[in-house]
Amino acid sequence: MSTFQLIHPVLSGFAAAVIAPFAYFLLKRHAIWPLATISGALTLYFFAQLPSITSGSIILQEFAWLSEPKIALSFALDGLSLLFSLLISGIGTLILIYSSSYLQDHKYLGRFYSFFFFFMASMLGLVLSNNLILTFIFWELTSIASFFLIGFENERGEARSAATQALLVTSAGGLAMLAGFILLFLITGTYEIPKLIENRVEIRTHAFYLPALILIVLGALTKSAQFPFHFWLPSAMQAPTPVSAYLHSATMVKAGIFLLGRLNPALGGSDAWFLLLTTAGTLTLLTGSFMALQQRDMKLILAYLTLIALGLLVLLLGIGSPIAVNALVAYLVIHALYKGGLFLVAGIVYHATGSRHINALSGLFRTMKLTALSAALCCLSMAGMPLFFGFIGKELVYGSLLDSDSAPWVFLVATTVSMMALTALALLVGVSMFFTPNTTQNKHGTSLNLLIAPVVFALLGIVFGFAPDVFAKLAGVASSAILGHRIEVSLSIWHGLSPPLALSSISAVGGFLIYYQRHRLGILLRSIVGRTASLTPRHGYHILLKLLKTLAAKQTHFLQSGSLFAYLSWLLGSLMIILLAFGSEQWLNWALSDFRSILYYEWVLGFLMILGALNAAKTRLPLVAVVSLGVLGYAIALTYVLYGAPDLAMTQFLVETMTVIVLALVLSKLPEHARVVPRPFRTALTLVLSATFGTLMTSLVWNTLKQPLDRSLSDFFSNNSVPLAHGRNIVNVILVDFRALDTLGEITVLGVAAIGIFGLVRIKTEASRVP
Repeated sequence: MSTFQLIHPVLSGFAAAVIAPFAYFLLKRHAIWPLATISGALTLYFFAQLPSITSGSIILQEFAWLSEPKIALSFALDGLSLLFSLLISGIGTLILIYSSSYLQDHKYLGRFYSFFFFFMASMLGLVLSNNLILTFIFWELTSIASFFLIGFENERGEARSAATQALLVTSAGGLAMLAGFILLFLITGTYEIPKLIENRVEIRTHAFYLPALILIVLGALTKSAQFPFHFWLPSAMQAPTPVSAYLHSATMVKAGIFLLGRLNPALGGSDAWFLLLTTAGTLTLLTGSFMALQQRDMKLILAYLTLIALGLLVLLLGIGSPIAVNALVAYLVIHALYKGGLFLVAGIVYHATGSRHINALSGLFRTMKLTALSAALCCLSMAGMPLFFGFIGKELVYGSLLDSDSAPWVFLVATTVSMMALTALALLVGVSMFFTPNTTQNKHGTSLNLLIAPVVFALLGIVFGFAPDVFAKLAGVASSAILGHRIEVSLSIWHGLSPPLALSSISAVGGFLIYYQRHRLGILLRSIVGRTASLTPRHGYHILLKLLKTLAAKQTHFLQSGSLFAYLSWLLGSLMIILLAFGSEQWLNWALSDFRSILYYEWVLGFLMILGALNAAKTRLPLVAVVSLGVLGYAIALTYVLYGAPDLAMTQFLVETMTVIVLALVLSKLPEHARVVPRPFRTALTLVLSATFGTLMTSLVWNTLKQPLDRSLSDFFSNNSVPLAHGRNIVNVILVDFRALDTLGEITVLGVAAIGIFGLVRIKTEASRVP
């Protein structure tokens, strides 16, 4: 196999993000086909790995990165990462094609393609990473990419606000997760995930286990929109429909699920793991059901239905039994298929009618037959009706809850309620819009590119329902990766008359009843929300954000007052506190200093420097201050001469001469300054700060010079200046060869400053020409 086989898909995605805008600029609407070919090729690449991975192989790849601490760019492709890679690339390809028609009139479609591939590559990097630091890097890249995608329509304030909210919540969780990763490193001395799994006993018995677990779970819960961090997901529906279908059904919101599944062998199985995940999952299940039943906007309904699925997946991970993990893997794919399809159907309906409000839409089957059939099939799978893949998943979920000794009745009740809500909302979305008497008029037709993806999703829900063995092997290796040991998975459409079938039937009947009472129930739920709006996590987020802004404004006003005196006082005062607190007693003790070694001409130069500095500080005439500082500079230049550095002395002489001349010319053109009002306290504080800081720095430098001189660096430059850089002027060689990038950076800074000055001059010149 190729050495670079795992990093190639990630790099290909980032490369596609770079070329996408240019492709659109050159090819316009035809750019979708070469771009879709790239993501399609990635899908085929991962499909080609199926035989190897399902036979139990794991493909590994590693590049050396940092030696201390040892961090490698390590990647792994096992059952879990392959499953996610197929979802990311396969669903991404279909949604990319859909986007070409849905956003065909958007002026920034090329930019959208770029953001889309940026996100796809980041997600692939995340699921293929075999190292915690690499995982964190790609984790944050997905947050950044999702910010661009959610706020794609950036001219709308709601879109910008939603993008910011998602970025703040998920990034805060990411920082907590990084802290947890560091604690794991402190326990095991490695960031490599396989080595963490090998040291799972050491991890679970360590004092850092619980804080590391809480921090990592916190990061995963924010990404997967678990209660109480769930509020960012419905807000993110401000994104274009293709973004909602991709990020919020199949990819980004599943990143937290992936991370928990990947680390389950190392961190799972404890009481803390069970309590954290099952509590979060159950609360999210109930919150999603409660909020979804009162919505009438189709995208918001689907957003809260996503919360139900995510809560269920986290609950199953918390239970952690083999059958629960099997149910998790199956439901992961089931949700991606039906929710991706329904989001795209919502987009088609909105594109055709201009509305997403359920009560304003009816009878669309007459004009949108293929769309209606796709929606109906996806809804049947979502409701868990027989012969659909969703039915298999629902029975596995109920079976895992009934089979587990650690699953109390509250999990079973919460899951049953959520399944009822799924059934009721499947009827609402799949029936009321399409199969009711009145017909909503279409404003636009439906192109083929819009229909491909939802039709494929709907058909896959049937294919996997009739032939679940097609998916069983991949489900088996994915479940094995989560559990940490090999298991076999058998999927079947019929398990006979059993308690799971009874619960499935109860949830279906309950869903029909909720559907027929949906108006009364919706009024009741909305009234409850109205009375408790101030107690919701969303309201808490806005209060916290407002508090943060207020605190930042006050802090900025206090620290950034616009006073140079205040800035210097804070800076010098802080440095003095640090020096006094952490400085060595030896160099702070002047009694240990020997002044007899100072030669008479050194005293003269020192006296000139002090005289120039004092006169510059005392005088009220700017020109005299400039000349006084020039005297100080010339004294420093003479010091260079005395210590055998003529090149530095010449540089210092030139700089001081030019500085004095230029400042004198500038000052001669400035208006006469107003008389400064004396401030005794400020003057006293200035004297104290200056004298104390100068004394401290003098003591520090004096005692530093008394330490043994390490000549290894100077010897290196002396010995290698000619053979390596072909120069005899060591200072020049250091500047232009050994520290070439530093010098380039300094030149760049000067160049940028020059451009800024030129711009200011141009502005003044043009302003003076205005009559």
